[in-house]
Amino acid sequence: MANPAVEGVASAPPNDPAEGSLYIVAVGATGEWSGRDGELAGWEAGA
Repeated sequence: MANPAVEGVASAPPNDPAEGSLYIVAVGATGEWSGRDGELAGWEAGA
């Protein structure tokens, strides 16, 4: 990611994230993001 931009704050991973999407994990996150409050979550092909 050359110039990452945060899509927003979310408490759970989106169902169909776009390549390069970046989110701030909200307080009280659920699912795969549980326990990662305040961290960044992103998607890259093959990762």
